[in-house]
Amino acid sequence: MIFHPGRMAFSHDGNQYDHDDWAAAGWDFAILWAFGMAGTLVHMDYGDNLGEGNPNIGQMVTTCTEGPRRFPGIDSTKIFNDMTNLDDAIANFAEQAGKGSEGDTLVFVCAGPMEVPWRCLNAVDKDKLQYVKVISHDLGWNDNHTSSQMTHTFKSMQSSFPEATFIHISDQNANLGGGSNWSFLNSMPEVGGLDPSAWQWLKSRDQKNGDVSDCGMTWFIMTGNQNARPADFERRFKNPLEPPVSVITPLVRERTNEGIVSRLSGLGRYYSPDGRVVGSQVRSAAGVYFLQSTTGITKITREAPKH
Repeated sequence: MIFHPGRMAFSHDGNQYDHDDWAAAGWDFAILWAFGMAGTLVHMDYGDNLGEGNPNIGQMVTTCTEGPRRFPGIDSTKIFNDMTNLDDAIANFAEQAGKGSEGDTLVFVCAGPMEVPWRCLNAVDKDKLQYVKVISHDLGWNDNHTSSQMTHTFKSMQSSFPEATFIHISDQNANLGGGSNWSFLNSMPEVGGLDPSAWQWLKSRDQKNGDVSDCGMTWFIMTGNQNARPADFERRFKNPLEPPVSVITPLVRERTNEGIVSRLSGLGRYYSPDGRVVGSQVRSAAGVYFLQSTTGITKITREAPKH
C-alpha cells in the first residue's frame, strides 16, 4: 500500500448525473478486500452531489449497503448517506482524521464534487490536517463542479487547507472508463474463502458500460499504478492477499491447540498473536467450530472477546 499504514476514507456522489459510482464504490470494497486492507476503511460517504436532485440515491444505497455484506471486513457502520446523514458523515470524518499521527495517515479519495470533502476537512483540527492525504483524478467535472449548495472546488480545498497533502493522478477514464471489459467477474473461482456470487454481484453494479473510473484512485493507493487495466484487477482478485498484522481486527478470540488465535470477521482465516496464519475454519455444526491447521482438524472453544 503506497500510504501504508494509512486508513481509508471515501466520498462518492452517484445520486445525480454520473452512474459510474454505482459500480466504483463496489469496486472500492473489492479492491480493499483483495489487498487484505478491508479493515482500513474508516469512512465512506455517498450521495455527495448536494442540491441538484436525488434520482439515483437508491442505486448508491444498494451498492453501499450490500457491498460490505459481500466483501467481509468492511465496517458498514462507517458508511454514510449524505442525503440523510451528512452531519454524521462529517463528524465521523473529523473523528477519524483526529486520530492521525506520523505513522497513521488518513487517505481521502474524492470521487465526486468537492463540497462535501471540503466540509469534512473543515471540521478537522488544523494540527491534524498534516496527516490527511487527499486524492482526485478528474480535472474536469469532479474537481470543478459547483452549484448553489456546492461552492468549493479541488483548488479551493488546496487553498483552504494547505496543511493537508493533495495528490492528483491521471484521469482514470482512459483505462477504466466506458468500454472496460469486466466479463471475467462472471466466472471467478472461489478465492480467499469468498463466495463467487460476490463477484457476480459486483459485475451487476456496472450499469455504465464498464465505467468504474473512480476506483482507479483506490488501485493507485494500493499499488502506485495509475494506468491499471481490468487485467490487473483480474490478477489480484484471483490472488487475494492476506491482511497484514496491522489491520487484523480480533473480533473473535478462540482457543485451540495452537493457543489463542484471532479471526478477521468473515474471512475464516485464523491468526496467532504474532500474526501467523495458523489455519482456516473448515466446517461448523450446532455451534461447534473446527480449525484446519498443520496439526490436523481441531475443535475450537470460543471465548468472549477481550478488549
